[in-house]
Amino acid sequence: MSTAGHDYDYGITAEELTSAPAAGDAAAPVPPPAGQPAPPPVPPAAPPPPSPRRTGRTILWAALAAAAVLAIVVAAGALFLLRPWEPGGPPTATTPAAPSAPGGSATAPALPPTDIHGVSIAPVSIATGMTSVGRGDLELHPEGEFVAVELEITNGSDQPVFWNGDMELADSAGAVHAPSPEASMRFDSDAVASATIPPGETATVVLVYDVPIGTTPAEGRIALSPGSGGGTGSVSLTS
Repeated sequence: MSTAGHDYDYGITAEELTSAPAAGDAAAPVPPPAGQPAPPPVPPAAPPPPSPRRTGRTILWAALAAAAVLAIVVAAGALFLLRPWEPGGPPTATTPAAPSAPGGSATAPALPPTDIHGVSIAPVSIATGMTSVGRGDLELHPEGEFVAVELEITNGSDQPVFWNGDMELADSAGAVHAPSPEASMRFDSDAVASATIPPGETATVVLVYDVPIGTTPAEGRIALSPGSGGGTGSVSLTS
């Protein structure tokens, strides 16, 4: 059937037809009817949850750090508990130890000192019956036996004391023996064979004598050098 010459009304104006959105375009927001409140805005989408792998690694590192801190604390506590206990209070005075006496015996007698022009000389220890002094290649043997005498010298004078083995040994039989410089230097002790002692200072010296077997020391006969103010005296070596 031909439609020429006829007009049809579809209920849409030409203006509405040209303003309609094309397919695929976003629809424009429709305003609310008059007198009605606007609808609430749509909230933005929530961020995606963290990756399970990353969360697991974080927990693992935190656990390792806590375990390391705990191990350090436990080790520190163990060291504190295992350290030796040291009681408080001032140190107590002790008697000087007798020197080592290979093959013989040593004593630390409490003998009175002697005073020579302000220089105090007191026996500290006496070793008898020694069969050697020194160690290894420096070991030295006596013709009879060695006797070692340690002395504490306190210089109370106003000039230095130059000590160089200035004491002879008198035994109980009346014989006199000179010290052996070589044996004195090789004797295993903190004492020295010779020393320069300033005024007001103290030094411990040692003298070693090569004497017949069975000799009993009686006294030391001291002769200080003129550089030390001179003077002679004797110190008892037996109680």
